[in-house]
This record gives sequence, structure tokens and C-alpha cells, in this order.
Amino acid sequence: MPIKPPGPVISQVVVKLIHKAVDHVFDRIKLRMLSTSLLPKQIEIGYNRAWSLPGIFEAASREEGTPPDLKTLKQLLDIAGGYVDATRHRTKAQVVNEVTSFLKDAHMKGVKTDLPTVLGGKLTEVARDTMVSMRRIVEAETNNVKNVGILEGAIRINSSQGINDPVVYWVGVNDSSRCDECWRLYSLPDRITPKVYKLSEVGHSYHKKGEDSPKIGGAHVNCQCTLATLMPGFGFVGGRVAFVSNNHDELAKQRSQQS
Repeated sequence: MPIKPPGPVISQVVVKLIHKAVDHVFDRIKLRMLSTSLLPKQIEIGYNRAWSLPGIFEAASREEGTPPDLKTLKQLLDIAGGYVDATRHRTKAQVVNEVTSFLKDAHMKGVKTDLPTVLGGKLTEVARDTMVSMRRIVEAETNNVKNVGILEGAIRINSSQGINDPVVYWVGVNDSSRCDECWRLYSLPDRITPKVYKLSEVGHSYHKKGEDSPKIGGAHVNCQCTLATLMPGFGFVGGRVAFVSNNHDELAKQRSQQS
């Protein structure tokens, strides 16, 4: 029985069409997430600035009583945009590979098919996996932007009091939905009192399960814990922030109890 040739190779024209279709999706994701300033005038897209990363950063900064730092915001948006573009390029390669492999396999089995049908099906399949990845990116970067916005304000407030290394903690919902990693990082063993850290002890990378240092962006994707700062003299009473005394040092108190 003669061996069939490996099958058709999709043309560069088709590859460009695939890339264009993927770009169409990711341009809208990126613009909704980051900004609408680059959107062509003839294209309309639903957009609510309050739900975008710039809007979240601005709201978080203003909650701390400080104007948003535009240089910090730009850096955060560049990082988030980089993750989106990396997923975009990976998706393009994946779709081309999936379509090519399917057509070759169908050819070897003698199954008749056509490119538009295959392309539509493979785009749908890859889109499902891509949306999972994008959801993780959006959730992680949203929490990171929110906490950095809060941090910017906290640093300025502490600096005005001569504090160069602020004390910080994380606020979360203390219920069954909170994961073990968040309990471990952000609460004392009583699961009521927030655990405090020096800002210099907090990392800026993504957190890896089991690490002892908390991260600005949270403990995991979709982490709902929010960064906050604790000023001198304040501590926790029943898990709530309260003024204790002028000489009270909550960090020293907790560390002495943990030793």
C-alpha cells in the first residue's frame, strides 16, 4: 500500500488571516484592560474605566488620600500588556499548529475536509484555553495594580511621618472561602488578628506556595486580600485596627509572641 504524502501545508496568506483573527480578539482584551486611547475611531467597544487597570489604580491611590503616580501606573500597564502580548503570540502559534496538524491527519486518513470549517473549529477550541489563561492574567494583574496603588499612598503617608519602612498587613474575608495559604501568610494562628510585616520583607514577584514572604500582588490568582498599612501606636483589638498607645509597636509585639 503506497504511503501518502504528508498532506497540505497552509499558505502564508492563511497564516496571516489566522494572526489577524487572533489579533482582533487580543486587541479588544488589551484595550478594555489597559486603555481605549489606541482604539480606531470607527470601532466601538464597551468600556468602563472604573473596571480597567488604570481606573482601579487611581481609585486605590485616592482611597489612601494621594494622587496616582503616573510613572508607576505606566510601568504596571507595560508589565500587564507584556503578559497579554505573550499570550497573544502563543495563541497564534497554537492555532496555526492545530490547523496544520488537523489537515495533515485528515489527509493521511483520507477524510475530506475544508480549511474554513477546520479553522473555525480550532479557533473555538484554542479560544477556550486562551480565555482561561487570560482570566488568570487579568485577575492577577488587577489585584497587583490595586495593591500597588494602595502601597503608593501608604508610602507617602508614612514618609510624611518620617517612616521609611512602613508596617503593612493584608485584609481579607475571614470565612471558609479563604485559602490555607492566605491564612498562613496574612493571619496569626488565632485566625482573627492580621499578621504584620515590614514593607522591606514584602516581595514584588508572583508568590509561590510555601514561601514565607508575602507578595504585593497577593498569594495566588484571584486573591481577595488587600494590602493596608498600620501606623505607629496602632494595633489590633478583636481583629480590628485600634489605637493602643503612643509607644505601642504591633510588629515587635507579634514577633515576640512568635519567638
